[in-house]
Amino acid sequence: MEFLGLDNSILIIAKIAVTILLGLYVFFAVVVVRQVNIMTSTLEVGLERFLETVAVLHLLLAVATLITALVIL
Repeated sequence: MEFLGLDNSILIIAKIAVTILLGLYVFFAVVVVRQVNIMTSTLEVGLERFLETVAVLHLLLAVATLITALVIL
């Protein structure tokens, strides 16, 4: 079955690449959460709880995107 004139092998390579890149993005989100935790323990700005919440929400959305891609692809 062709999609937009592309072979199945090209589509499979694209799906694998997208999945790997989303996995790397989840790793990046984990690093962001870790860095925010280190930053909030070092500095006291008054926005610690907000920054931690945003970082965790970012991680959850990255994981949800990866799971959605795994289901769809």
